[in-house]
Amino acid sequence: MISDLTPMLATAGELPVDDDGWAYEFKWDGMRCLVRRHANGVDLLTRTGRNVAASFPELLEFAQLLPLDTVVDGEVVALDDAGRPDFALLQRRMNVAAAALDTRLLESVPVSFFPFDLLEFDGHDLRELPWHQRRRLLESAELDGPRWRVPPAFESDGATVLDAARRLSLEGVVAKRRDSAYRPGARSSAWRKIKLVARDEFVVVGWTEGSGRRQHTLGALLLAAYDGGHLRYVGSVGTGFDDQVLELLRNSLEPIERPDDPCELGPQRPRARWTKPELVVEVAYGEWTRGPVLRHPSFCGIRHDRRANEVDMPSTGRRERLD
Repeated sequence: MISDLTPMLATAGELPVDDDGWAYEFKWDGMRCLVRRHANGVDLLTRTGRNVAASFPELLEFAQLLPLDTVVDGEVVALDDAGRPDFALLQRRMNVAAAALDTRLLESVPVSFFPFDLLEFDGHDLRELPWHQRRRLLESAELDGPRWRVPPAFESDGATVLDAARRLSLEGVVAKRRDSAYRPGARSSAWRKIKLVARDEFVVVGWTEGSGRRQHTLGALLLAAYDGGHLRYVGSVGTGFDDQVLELLRNSLEPIERPDDPCELGPQRPRARWTKPELVVEVAYGEWTRGPVLRHPSFCGIRHDRRANEVDMPSTGRRERLD
């Protein structure tokens, strides 16, 4: 059975100029997960290697459908009333320990799984096969069910696929080289993510005290990303929180407080309570200023499935800084 269970990652970019050799998948707004069935049971592994199988019991039936020694790559999603993945909704399940699950939460926020790649099947390592062969094997495995289905892939006309993603209010498209092997842990140009919504992950480096209704929680999070190995401050976010998230954030940040500012780069920072750069959050924003600083940011959620040292400066921010 394969041992390297870190997912292959995509680079940010634009649609290929020529469709020749490329295939296209929708980008799903959820949590990346490798599902593995083996002789001792089932694992649902996040990008950081955390096993969350006990937190998503409705997906165990899917895993039991797989032959022994099989690994599937895909996305755990929570769907809104229109059938679209909703990351804010998924947040209500992502940070809940298995012991805290109850019937009401399982019924009000069920999750689904969208498998999009097959790494191993019945003990056969498939990672060196080209994407189009792995895709055919995935489709032939007949893995569709009540809360899981193989999402569509399109082998032509990326512009039309991107337009469809826009009309469906999806996050974007992933373009994949049809001849690409699966490279565990690699961020490969053979997979290219094209985003319709400006949304990225950032490291929390501090927070400001709240006032008024928020005087017992926090006012804003201070954000950063790694730029050439150094933390660059990129601004703060003070909207998009609900009371439950504010309490969760404060409880998560207080234990990792530090006395000094961890950032080495970026514009002047406001007075804040600084933290070790460990917690990763996802933030939507309008654009970058020349700082570069995020303009009109809004908090989307905590990403416990991301490592802080993987959060590099988004390419859009780099371009803005170099203009």
